[in-house]
Amino acid sequence: MKNKRILYSLILVFCLISAFIGYKRYQQVNARPQLRGIKEERFFKRHELVHAPNVNFVVNSTKLVKSKAEVKVKIQLLLQQTGPAYYGIYYGKWTKDTDFSCNMFLNVPYVNNNVPSQILDSSNHSIILKIVRNPHFINTNRKYIVYFTVPRSLYKKREQKLRFSFLVPDKSYYLKYSLLLE
Repeated sequence: MKNKRILYSLILVFCLISAFIGYKRYQQVNARPQLRGIKEERFFKRHELVHAPNVNFVVNSTKLVKSKAEVKVKIQLLLQQTGPAYYGIYYGKWTKDTDFSCNMFLNVPYVNNNVPSQILDSSNHSIILKIVRNPHFINTNRKYIVYFTVPRSLYKKREQKLRFSFLVPDKSYYLKYSLLLE
């Protein structure tokens, strides 16, 4: 009888300690998430100047070319970095990566998101990330041409209009700026 009480007491103590450790771990994991995802999506129109946190941009022109095998999209935009914006996220943590090209997507709604296949500067040279990461990039207007390519099979599966999206960091969230292309 005495051994059963000791056994039950030990099991109860073990369960209480396990519950306490589990509760503390749950609080630690969920206390402050580093990244909370997209806060909201804001639509804008062609030739509209968008004032986003630490960046201003305007899409001057878009061109959609459909062939049998693929759909090519060309977007010309003017971008002005007004302050330090850290676009990079690795393993759920913000990094001090000022490369905005990682946050531009061509969305085929409910099918696929494509990253740029090529980005050219105003003199038709492919941009180099060292230039984008240069601190002198802030407060200068830069023209870029962004190219996307989507396989025709994915393009046909879309359920909504094709859109260009640019994710801009705002504190621990992203603001998603989207332009309908069709």
